[in-house]
Amino acid sequence: MAAVSVATGAILASGTSIGHASPLPVAAEGPALVSVPEILDLVRTTDLAGIAEQLGKTRQLEAERAALAYEAEKPRVMAPVSGTMTSNFGPRWGTTHYGLDIANSIGTPIVSATDGVVIESGPAAGFGLWVRIQQDDGTAPALRGVAI
Repeated sequence: MAAVSVATGAILASGTSIGHASPLPVAAEGPALVSVPEILDLVRTTDLAGIAEQLGKTRQLEAERAALAYEAEKPRVMAPVSGTMTSNFGPRWGTTHYGLDIANSIGTPIVSATDGVVIESGPAAGFGLWVRIQQDDGTAPALRGVAI
């Protein structure tokens, strides 16, 4: 026990702790080595054309990203009309009814269920008017009557 006390006292007297070396290197002979920070002359050049080009690319990428986000949130299919369904498909008054009758106020907009281009339209005997739309995927469904 006495030997441990003497060793602990010697360590404390030397100013270090167990497992830690002295913070400053001690040279055996001659002056101590001291590092001095070196000052370098740096010339900063700013390539404004490169920065402008990078900014342009960043803006273009951001615009493309925004367009993709807009397209992703856009509905792919929508209800072509709103109103009250007054008649469904199937037998009606002794014949087959081949459509849906939806009642609403005059002037209520009727839209395509998908994106596309109108390729034909005109009067439809017994149906009012018809519109044929070529959809963006290239398909064009059979003629559909719209009683207006």
